[in-house]
Amino acid sequence: MILKLLDPRRRLDYSVAAAAGALPIVAALATGVVGNYTKGDVVVYGFLSKINWILLSLFPAILLFALRRLAYRIAPVIDEKPAADLPKIVTLVDTAKGREAAYALLRRAILSPRLALTAAGISAAIDLADVAPVLYLYWKRLSGADLSADLPLAYGSDWTTMFLDGVTGPWQNLLVVVLAYSLQFWAVFAGVYFALLCLRHNIVFLDLIYQRRVHTGKRAERIVIDLDDPERCFGFRRANQPLNTQISCVAIGALFMIASRFVNVWFPAGSHPDPLVSSWKQLFSLGGQIAMPAGLAAGMLILSLPAAIKLLPRIPRKHALTPEATVTAYLREFLPDSLWPYGEQPSAQEIDYVAAKFASNAFWPTGDNRATWLFFWAFFFLMVVAFPVVNPAHGLYFAGYLAAMGMLAWLLTAVSLRLFRMLLATVDERLVRPPSVPVDPPEKAALTRRGGRIRCGVFISYRRADSSAYAGRLEEDLSAHLHASGDIFMDITDIAAGTNFVTAIHEALSRSKIALILIGRHWISAENDAGVPRLHDPDDLVRTEVRLALEKGLKVIPVLLGGTPMPSAKDLPEDLKPLAFLNALEISDTRWSYDVERLTDAVSLEIKTPGATKVAGSGK
Repeated sequence: MILKLLDPRRRLDYSVAAAAGALPIVAALATGVVGNYTKGDVVVYGFLSKINWILLSLFPAILLFALRRLAYRIAPVIDEKPAADLPKIVTLVDTAKGREAAYALLRRAILSPRLALTAAGISAAIDLADVAPVLYLYWKRLSGADLSADLPLAYGSDWTTMFLDGVTGPWQNLLVVVLAYSLQFWAVFAGVYFALLCLRHNIVFLDLIYQRRVHTGKRAERIVIDLDDPERCFGFRRANQPLNTQISCVAIGALFMIASRFVNVWFPAGSHPDPLVSSWKQLFSLGGQIAMPAGLAAGMLILSLPAAIKLLPRIPRKHALTPEATVTAYLREFLPDSLWPYGEQPSAQEIDYVAAKFASNAFWPTGDNRATWLFFWAFFFLMVVAFPVVNPAHGLYFAGYLAAMGMLAWLLTAVSLRLFRMLLATVDERLVRPPSVPVDPPEKAALTRRGGRIRCGVFISYRRADSSAYAGRLEEDLSAHLHASGDIFMDITDIAAGTNFVTAIHEALSRSKIALILIGRHWISAENDAGVPRLHDPDDLVRTEVRLALEKGLKVIPVLLGGTPMPSAKDLPEDLKPLAFLNALEISDTRWSYDVERLTDAVSLEIKTPGATKVAGSGK
């Protein structure tokens, strides 16, 4: 059922929703409760005079489309297996296998029946609170009770109780009420379900961020923060689409709420003598009017959850102990052991260096400046929705009211962001305030992640005439997947003049742990100027690279390009024959992304020990 609700490929559902939306209008026309009439000094408004009910009748299909579209932008989890368009937070996980696990986790959370049942329960409670006074009158009338004491309430009503004046029968009137409030239930359900979907998405996002208390077997499924992110957002800005979508939805919802609040709270212009009194008892007179500020406050809370990234170790976790209240323990909560080169007893300089990197990154995944404005507008909308106490028709008073709400919102924003920093400063001030003077990196290997150097050492051996295009593309994609750069040289022109080629290869391989041997269709058959197969020339640099990689005990992975078969031992010189018995990986043009992910996973399995550098072969 939930899959059907969220599946945008089910186009027939929009026709069904549109037909359902027309039912209350048809019923109102059939029962005669569509027009206004006056009784005494009271105007009883008909169904077609209430713009909110007309919109509810016209919008069911639009709401269904919006729910599906927005849900897809935040977490496209309709397909059982990950599709090409992965949820953005899942793309932050490094390995293909980890992304599959993270996708499954997010999919279970989004499609949980409890999510839909909770949304239905909340929506039903709001609907019943809104319609309860009307249903009370129906219950008394249909049970034969005396309604004389309730007539003042009836005179202040609308089409929902026109049966009291004999316009239609109680059962016919009740049918219109049930159909109309069913549409209101659907509208509220769509909003509440989307809010809960965003809540689960944001919780999963926080849950995926790496913590050392996660079971070892689950660590590949986690997101590792990027302390070297040049945008100072821990590397999360490329996944900001779902957050931007949530911000837009909250803003649009707030504008609708503001319009509804002022329409329902305020008298028509000039009908009330005091522009500063909106009849306080009217502010929260109906269940729907109470639900709007409460719903907006809940939306703000959901939207602000990603700001808790830096506070994760402070958040209680099931079956997990709170880490020691030391800066070292706190920082190690965010980083796997393979990216922590300082051991169990880091020096003060090393901690200063890592803490400075941590403090320079933002609380909010897209930057703290954006967070400031986001919180300001959220608080501003909340204040206006909760307390629309000045009539908009009185311009000067209303302008002062908006200015006061703005100042209050700015104060609440400053207090909120200050509170975040105070909570983190209780661990160590260095986690909050970057030093005014940059901290020099310690002599040991500096922490690296995205934008820094990979510490496993990946040596790419390729023959330029055979596979230079493949090598360049593969190097670029591997760098993106492994978030690595630096000391990568692709051709002999990148070796300094006067440097001995063999010495350079020795040095590169000594700093490497993995050797990728790119084998194209002419890798074996390529000949030198004398017509001798280059692979059988003892001075051939590619042969030297492969021989040294085998001799040094590196993890050697043959990479077969474009359908090239694995060379047999009889085709290889004696010192390269072990290559023929190694398990190879294939890379093709038609499955490039998938094959590169498999290769990335194979390389990632070898990334255990920091301290080496990623380099590339000579490309001869």
